[in-house]
Amino acid sequence: MSLALAVVLALTSALLFAISNVVEQRIAAEAPQDQALRPGLLVTLARHPAWVGGFVADVGGYGAQAAALAFGALLVVAPLLACGLLFSLLLEAAVSGRRLHLSDLGAALLLCAGLAVFLQIGSPTEGRFDVAAIDWAPAALVLAIVLAVGALTRRHVHGPARATLFGLASGMTFGVNAALTKVVVHILGRDPISVFWHWELYGLAVLSISGLVMVQSAFQAGSLAAALPSMEVGEPVVATIVGLAILREHLHAKNNVERALIAAASLAMLIGLVALARSQAAHTPPKEAAQRAMSNA
Repeated sequence: MSLALAVVLALTSALLFAISNVVEQRIAAEAPQDQALRPGLLVTLARHPAWVGGFVADVGGYGAQAAALAFGALLVVAPLLACGLLFSLLLEAAVSGRRLHLSDLGAALLLCAGLAVFLQIGSPTEGRFDVAAIDWAPAALVLAIVLAVGALTRRHVHGPARATLFGLASGMTFGVNAALTKVVVHILGRDPISVFWHWELYGLAVLSISGLVMVQSAFQAGSLAAALPSMEVGEPVVATIVGLAILREHLHAKNNVERALIAAASLAMLIGLVALARSQAAHTPPKEAAQRAMSNA
């Protein structure tokens, strides 16, 4: 029953995140480029009612994600959130009136098949929750380096390279954020008052704001073909690595054949994700040059 709830809530979260991404990207792409990676970007975007509606969906998606993590392991929830890209593709097709190609359906089937095999054979289970701060140091160091590179190159990197960098940074940020959410949800279930004495709550707040600014900056860069693959692949990959290495969650492979199947399923999910990301990017209408010139003014 708990696993079923985790799956339903994770898919609900993926759908809400998809709605948020579709709405927010259209608004963020018109924001001035000099506001990238600055909190002021959020203030500018918040003046648009449509973006606020997308943000509400974003908040709802995070709430559903947190609820899913209360019932299931991070290794169950993180891969399912990757379905958000499939939902985004379907939403874009519905809004634009275009028909899905056979390649889209093939990528979707590959993603879903990989998910099914991963969850069925891997049977992920929860690990530890009382993790010493020092154990988070490797993840914090890698994330800090990526964010620092993004901040230092903000004025020098443009176009697809900027979108890829910001997309990767936001995906990695939300991957670590998902792991911290798992810990905070566990603490809330055990003793809600004590959560205020745990650093994880404040780390979660910092990562949430940083990730929001980063993802809007990736949308703002304007190259979805570069941003989406790194963003959508980065989050589940980083969340899975953190779940295995830091939270010590478990995949229950009984023999080498099952280990090989889990590896093949993971590869199939990655290939399906990248294919869907490129498809959505390829069919997203480009901005008019006049709009870009106006936004840069």
